Amino acid sequence: MSFPNVIYGDYGDEKVAQSTKIGSLPLGKLMILPDSRTFVHTRAHTAQAMTAGYLYQADDARGGTSAHDILPATAAVGQTSVVVQSPAGTAVLTDLYAEGFLMVASSVGTGTGIQYKVKANGSAAAGSSNFTVQLADGETIHVAIDSTATVGLRESIWGAADLMTTGTAFTGPILGIPPVAVSAGFYHWIQRSGQAMAFAAATTIPIGDPVQAGTGVAGSIQKISATTVVDPKGRMSTVGHGLTAPAGTGGFVQINLELQ
Repeated sequence: MSFPNVIYGDYGDEKVAQSTKIGSLPLGKLMILPDSRTFVHTRAHTAQAMTAGYLYQADDARGGTSAHDILPATAAVGQTSVVVQSPAGTAVLTDLYAEGFLMVASSVGTGTGIQYKVKANGSAAAGSSNFTVQLADGETIHVAIDSTATVGLRESIWGAADLMTTGTAFTGPILGIPPVAVSAGFYHWIQRSGQAMAFAAATTIPIGDPVQAGTGVAGSIQKISATTVVDPKGRMSTVGHGLTAPAGTGGFVQINLELQ
């Protein structure tokens, strides 16, 4: 089955949130509205509901397998699956890595530097239990993986959106802003660009000024200033520019979101 690279939605489509995939679309699918605002098909973290207008980030790797030190069986060119071992202390759940990636990232061996999209994976107990990783339709092993190479696995960044953390450093890449409230574990459209509502906490956002992820209130935005521009969030994350003044302390503003 194939999908168009971009979905062209109607006004209101961005407000859909439901317990199953929207239109059976894959995670990460891009939707563009008639006014060019962009949204990505995302799932809320199963342990966290989402609030409209707040910034969200990708979850940490949940499976404990992103360290690229998992031993795979050898895989020949053209194979559509790879057998790997579960890491010590970490059990693997069925399809935890569906729509994620298998990465051949060790410093030795063959097939390194290449990643493969994952369709499904089996389950395994913690510590050297074998399980099979099924590659996505159309994916095959491009360069043979030998017995000295190691691999890592990473879930899709769109599979478990978390509230953006406080502090000056990042703990995950910014995903965007949901235009409506979303129940825990629900699928929805998270906004990536265009005019968007954003929570400004108690800070003033002058119209036209660049804004960053907030450092004091989780999920908020704040003006980039001379003091914050030296911090990771201020130095590397201009998320947009202010368009309206806040309606009182702790209110929302409209910004031009610029993540896409």
